[in-house]
Amino acid sequence: MDNNSLKANIKDFLQQRRYVLVLDDVWSKNEWDALKYALPDNNSGSQILLTTRIVDVASTSCVESPDHIYTMKSLSPEQSWTLFRRKTFQGNHCPPHLEKL
Repeated sequence: MDNNSLKANIKDFLQQRRYVLVLDDVWSKNEWDALKYALPDNNSGSQILLTTRIVDVASTSCVESPDHIYTMKSLSPEQSWTLFRRKTFQGNHCPPHLEKL
């Protein structure tokens, strides 16, 4: 199936449905542009959540509602270390011989 047929099938499938679409870590406007035409604008209350590190991608995906862009703040070094320890050592302390690394 070629790209245009796939987009048409997706659009037909979603046309009368309410859906939530999560797109995580979109890196280019082209990726968003390729997908957005497959999504129907049927006022069914569907939602799209897109995450990206690229400001232009966020702006392009939110043209009708620019106030819907949420910019996350970076974690502090201490918060980053705490999160890393919690995920890596499952809440246990980091072994002393690894702490400097």
